[in-house]
Amino acid sequence: SKFDFIFSHLHDLSSYGFKKDKVIFLPLAFSARNITNKKNNLSNRKYDLFFSGILRNWNFPDTQQDIRLRIQKELFFTLFDIPIIKRLKHRKLNIYWKPFYKSRIKNKISSLLHGSRLDDKNYFLKLQDSKAILHTASPLGIISTRVFESLGAQAIGLFSKDSNVNVLFNNKEHYVEFIDINSFIKNLYDIKDTVNEKYYQKIALNGMNEVCKNHTWESRVKHFIKIIKN
Repeated sequence: SKFDFIFSHLHDLSSYGFKKDKVIFLPLAFSARNITNKKNNLSNRKYDLFFSGILRNWNFPDTQQDIRLRIQKELFFTLFDIPIIKRLKHRKLNIYWKPFYKSRIKNKISSLLHGSRLDDKNYFLKLQDSKAILHTASPLGIISTRVFESLGAQAIGLFSKDSNVNVLFNNKEHYVEFIDINSFIKNLYDIKDTVNEKYYQKIALNGMNEVCKNHTWESRVKHFIKIIKN
């Protein structure tokens, strides 16, 4: 079809054979209205780490790495990929961990062990009460809404190197990157350590300011309209 433009959340759509001058990268974003406590310092937050979501693509597992499963096994004793209890070596970490499953039975067990799935309001409250928020690559490589929500909540985005976050943000300026399980654990404990509080607080503030300035849904709509008018 002879479209004038193709708007896509995927930053490298042109690599699939589309003409570069036709493809407009329109990333996902977040709504600043969901953030109610923008001055909550990291030291005042309850959770050292937040994760909520699927552990791996249900229908096409080969399209996504198993890094979330491996992180879960590092942090918890598990049974059939359900986290049961925190490992003793990580007992000092306060973690909110809520996986979602394709199986109804697994979801019911998860709800009994870790509470019900969060609604929107409580989801954003948890983000704002977390020091670090885990995000890894999506199956297609799209930069997820979790990225913008994490930074908008003035938390430390603890993002895997392959998550494509560096397309829009800078490592150690707006977020913290990890490359494997060992670097993930090291970064997590560094963020928890109060000795490093000023360093990580600055990163959290930079991330929030960048997202609120350039990556809200309002800014996306303005960009879209500007291109259409031109």
